[in-house]
Amino acid sequence: MLDARKYENWLKAKNVDKNLKQEIKAMKSNELKKAFSNEELAFGTAGIRAKIGPGTQYLNKFVYQQMAVGYAKYILRRKYKRPVVVIGHDNRLFSDQFTLVCANVLTAYGIDVLLFQDNKLIPTPIISYAITRFKASGGINITASHNPKTDNGFKAYNSLGAQILPEDAKVIINNMPKSSDILSIELPKKGKKGKISYINYTKITTEYFKIVAKNAIINHKDFNDPKNPIKNMPIVFTGHHGTTSELMPAFLKFLGFKKVFVVPSQQKIDPYFSGSPISNPEDERSFDEAIKLAEKVGATIIFGCDPDGDRMAIGFRKTNRWRFMNGNEMGIIYTYYGLKYFIYPKKPYIISSWVSTNYIDRIAKAYGASVIRTKTGFKWMCNILNKCQKNGSLVVAFEEAIGALVHTCTHDKDSFGAIAQALEIYSNPNINKYALDLHDFLQQEIFDTFGPTFSRTYSYTIESSNWLNDAQTMFDRALKINKEKTKLFDYKIVGVKYNKDADAIEWILDKDSWIKFRISGTEPKFKVYFCLNNQMVGQLKSAADHIIKHIEQLILKGILLKK
Repeated sequence: MLDARKYENWLKAKNVDKNLKQEIKAMKSNELKKAFSNEELAFGTAGIRAKIGPGTQYLNKFVYQQMAVGYAKYILRRKYKRPVVVIGHDNRLFSDQFTLVCANVLTAYGIDVLLFQDNKLIPTPIISYAITRFKASGGINITASHNPKTDNGFKAYNSLGAQILPEDAKVIINNMPKSSDILSIELPKKGKKGKISYINYTKITTEYFKIVAKNAIINHKDFNDPKNPIKNMPIVFTGHHGTTSELMPAFLKFLGFKKVFVVPSQQKIDPYFSGSPISNPEDERSFDEAIKLAEKVGATIIFGCDPDGDRMAIGFRKTNRWRFMNGNEMGIIYTYYGLKYFIYPKKPYIISSWVSTNYIDRIAKAYGASVIRTKTGFKWMCNILNKCQKNGSLVVAFEEAIGALVHTCTHDKDSFGAIAQALEIYSNPNINKYALDLHDFLQQEIFDTFGPTFSRTYSYTIESSNWLNDAQTMFDRALKINKEKTKLFDYKIVGVKYNKDADAIEWILDKDSWIKFRISGTEPKFKVYFCLNNQMVGQLKSAADHIIKHIEQLILKGILLKK
């Protein structure tokens, strides 16, 4: 609902520049209702994300100042002797300016700030690493990850280098100035001010390359062998105009790969994503230009990262098509490879979300490892890493949305480590002697040992203005399904429940399988997660195709959606 007073205040305020006022006047009624609603900001699965623009619900310098005040007070409540916060950003519009807004707020409150040299953009995993590397009290990341180019965001970190949990997010929200007051925020004028210092960009990135190579790669001897033929294999990469566009090719060359090709139209740092209509590597369409380049240079493997550089996806040339590995498949591969080819100093464990595949439980049981489940989002996984490391050794932390962490040097998803270990698996002599790629490795070694599995996430964008109401409608339908009358291919629903830990509706199927329903915490999306087991590979795919059509008719009917 439009808050008319807020709307009028923004049009009259002297400190709102003419450009913002012109944007306000050009807004349609539905945009005005969103931008000037009477709601307050809230943290989602990975921080706060919203459209860039004027208003109290869109992101602009006033809202960033509001969020930074809340974060500053959160840090001060923790009673650090001399608090210091690392702030970094991605390539999005105004990210560099919003970084400075946050830095100025924190220093006004007496908090020292570490920025990256020349306020350069930096990948998310390196921001997380820098927090612990410099013993900082926390961190702020100005990013909207893979959201549309119109968006930006605010990720808050604790001293572990992990994203904050809800109880800390609540403290930040409660300490933010009210949205009705953000045009007149007064920062402290008395007391000792904090100072801004800069992290040497070359030193921190080179240091990160070294520590990731040391900890993500298991078989250093074979991987680092200069005679290893994989080092001459052509690799195509795209960073979608983001933080890895220059750094990942440099990292691959650091690892000894000689033929790294970068998609030219997507290499330039660009807040408008001119050459990347889709910047989410979870979406195969984001690789259209990479495939063209791969065909041109004769590459059979391509990698892509999202703009903030925490997630990566990998694709392989398979005869007349390209095969892309999803997050569950890579999680299975990392789990199996680590447990089979490495002896861990402590009991090995895997961390994964409730909506990710349960297939890893089979592998873990065979090798005496444990599986720890969390809610969706790496903030949950990485906040328990320190506790787990006391008595165990991490194999991998992963989620179905292509996010993975294969080492403990950082406390967020890490595309650098994920790519390094994927290439190591690809080049392992025990695997490579049969000319297997990761698809073949999954099918011919892992499936032959533990049986086939099929995992897929079906994501639906809700296009109505009351998207949360529509999402709740579908959520309720899934919970109230008549399990006795609903047949899903040749699977039976043996149980239906709401899993509080997963914040998802679960349909427990026979044959060690399940389907789960969840409302996205970052975007207006409704997600359906499949994990089907105990069938032939071809039957699993046919079952999924049949079941999702049935679910669309039962659960999603009548809702304005885009698949």
